[in-house]
Amino acid sequence: MAFGFLLVAATLFFLPGNLPALLAAFVVLALAVSVIEISSYGFTVTALTRQQLDFFSGITTSFIRLGTLLAGTALLFAAGIVTQHHGVHHAWAWLFVGFAVAALAFYGYFRVFLPAPAIAQAVAREPVAYRVLLRGYFRQPHAFAVLGFLISYRVGEGFFDRMRLPFLLDPTAAGGLGLSLQEAAGLVPLGTLAIVVGGALGAGAIVRWGFNRVCPGIIPMDS
Repeated sequence: MAFGFLLVAATLFFLPGNLPALLAAFVVLALAVSVIEISSYGFTVTALTRQQLDFFSGITTSFIRLGTLLAGTALLFAAGIVTQHHGVHHAWAWLFVGFAVAALAFYGYFRVFLPAPAIAQAVAREPVAYRVLLRGYFRQPHAFAVLGFLISYRVGEGFFDRMRLPFLLDPTAAGGLGLSLQEAAGLVPLGTLAIVVGGALGAGAIVRWGFNRVCPGIIPMDS
């Protein structure tokens, strides 16, 4: 993932305004993030018990939102300041260099302190037949319903999350609020903190009452 961040930074430094090159760099970064996210979910499944997994799924969401809070406040505020002196492209390029340094630091931390469950080591030594895994998954009861739920349950939140900053930054003539980067950075934490608290409460609710009883609570999010 650090390579993806550095690739985006290099594109902003040396090819400013080149939209195809920037999109290609973001595609590489998105692929790296997806691989890490899938790997982290696989690790938690092998390392935690069912009850721990239910609880820490909400805690994980809270930490993701805390990262969003940091990116939407301190980093956005810093980007606004640097932009005033060095331009937009250099400001964001240096921020992505900072992301790369942070990713390398976390990699070193995980290599040293992350536990290695015995079951994960045993699975890693065995050959994996992916066709067998896929057939086994889709033979489970309600497999397609579960897959549809996983694909669609955060669609509403995804649309809102992507349109939040454009709404805050666009001029009032275009339907936005016309805020500066610094002003937007001061408003973003309010919604993010609410999501963090909601994730922690949701994790506790799942542990206490089970997923099936808590699941209807996602309907307002996509309505």
